[in-house]
Amino acid sequence: MGVMGDGTGILPDNMTKQATPLTPASEEQDIYFSELLGYTVDRLGREPELLRAEQDQLARQVQETSVTNYRSFITTAQCLVGLQQQLGEMAASLDALDADLPKLQAAADAFRRDGMSLNARREANRRLYAAHPGLLDLLEIPALMDTCIRSGNFDEALDLRAYANKLSVVHGELPIVRHLVEDVASTSDAMLEQLLARLAGAIQLPECLRVIGFLRRLALFPETELRLHFLQRREAWIASMAADLDDRSAYEFLKRLTDVYRLHVFDVTMQYRAIFADSAPSTTNLPSTNDDGGILSAWAERRIAAYLDAVASHLPQITDGGGLASVLDHVMYCGASLGRVGLDFRPLVAPLFESAALRLFSSGLASSNDALSTMLENHRWVAMSSAGSRAAQLRQQQGEQQQNKAGEEGGAEEKGTDLGPPPPTLVEHPPLAVYANGLLAALNELRHCAPYLIRESAASALQNSLLGAVAAVVHVQAVRTLNETEQPVFKAACTALITALCPYISACFDRLFPGSAALLDLQAVAAELSQA
Repeated sequence: MGVMGDGTGILPDNMTKQATPLTPASEEQDIYFSELLGYTVDRLGREPELLRAEQDQLARQVQETSVTNYRSFITTAQCLVGLQQQLGEMAASLDALDADLPKLQAAADAFRRDGMSLNARREANRRLYAAHPGLLDLLEIPALMDTCIRSGNFDEALDLRAYANKLSVVHGELPIVRHLVEDVASTSDAMLEQLLARLAGAIQLPECLRVIGFLRRLALFPETELRLHFLQRREAWIASMAADLDDRSAYEFLKRLTDVYRLHVFDVTMQYRAIFADSAPSTTNLPSTNDDGGILSAWAERRIAAYLDAVASHLPQITDGGGLASVLDHVMYCGASLGRVGLDFRPLVAPLFESAALRLFSSGLASSNDALSTMLENHRWVAMSSAGSRAAQLRQQQGEQQQNKAGEEGGAEEKGTDLGPPPPTLVEHPPLAVYANGLLAALNELRHCAPYLIRESAASALQNSLLGAVAAVVHVQAVRTLNETEQPVFKAACTALITALCPYISACFDRLFPGSAALLDLQAVAAELSQA
């Protein structure tokens, strides 16, 4: 058969190659070599022929097998070709797959990341749902704190604030905690304003202690600044009370203002010392400044200065000595009361009342001189008739009654001889009588509040008034021509002015300021009149 040939072209080369042993050290070869070693020389000589015969036999068997199974070989070859094509296509697909694997890996990584993110969000939402009641309580802390503040429950409000601050320390990085702390801080500012507003009202020491305790728990101010805020708010309260007083009547205003300072400056000083535990109060100096750096002393000095300014501005509006004396009593009592806490301001207020008393006395003297000048312009220098004498006596009695009434209001008389009524000769000269009554009225007004330190100034004012009276009388003689009947009356009036009115007024002044009669130079008054 030509198809089969020598039997070697049917099988593929690769199969033929696969039929040859690849390794000579196989088990069968080892057995074969062992047999060869046991052959004789003759046997070994025949071995090649035997091997060729066996090879021929095997070749014939292969050819027979190929002829018998040639269809299988053809099918196998076709399958091998198809398999090679499929393997090529598979290799191309594997190359494409290998090229697409990074994209698949990236998509898988993205999917994994998205899945992890979604899972984390799901887990966070689950935890949020589980913690929702607690978070709701946290978010309600600012509103609850505001409610506590509005109802005055500052202890509960401060506890909530402390809890929020603790959360800030432990979980300060959380946004909800930061938001909570900001809201609590805003509410704390509102509580601070409300507490400070309470200090600016009428509160007693226990309430002051509670408010300062709350402010200390807030810890928004250092101790020194807290003391300043306390005094500023209490000062604002005192200032508001003083501003509410009616100042249309200077007398009533000063009395009420003095009562306000006497009561409330004393209370504030005691409250400050009780709250901030300063040194024991001094009875001679301003409050101790060893512990507070002089804060209380500066505050007290400012308050007393404001009070003295108010007294100085309203004293000129008091036009009677009794009112001035009454205000002086109130002020002295206030100074003595505040002196118990080291705020005795009485030495500072004395010059104010001295000036007021001197101003009141000078005003009375000026009115007397004006009245004398007015009467002298139209007075007729004639001897008084019996009717005129009785009228003058009536006016003189009215003046004496006013003098006695003023003396009773001024208090008990000093021991000594009573001066009695003015000289009767003054009644015969109405201008002198009116002038004498004016001087006595001025002295009686001064009598209610007569500081001894103003005696020299008062004597100088009285001296000038007497010289002014002499000048007014001399002016009458200069501008008017007196006839024979008027001349004796005018001279008698001049004599009465020097010999009766001046000595009597000097005695009254000496009674008001004992030992001060020598301050009046009556000889200078007489010399002024005699020169004319």
